[in-house]
Amino acid sequence: MLLSSLPSHPCGNVELEQYSTSGDVAASWLAQIAAFGDLNENSVVVDLGAG
Repeated sequence: MLLSSLPSHPCGNVELEQYSTSGDVAASWLAQIAAFGDLNENSVVVDLGAG
């Protein structure tokens, strides 16, 4: 999975929400969103990096 191959945050700090989400967790979230009908082939998903 492409997401799993991205580098982790170099100076992760949980208090500042500087941590990586695993590709498996992100894929699970997207699958659940799609199952509820809130995501389709024309959807665009953006992570703005805001906690």
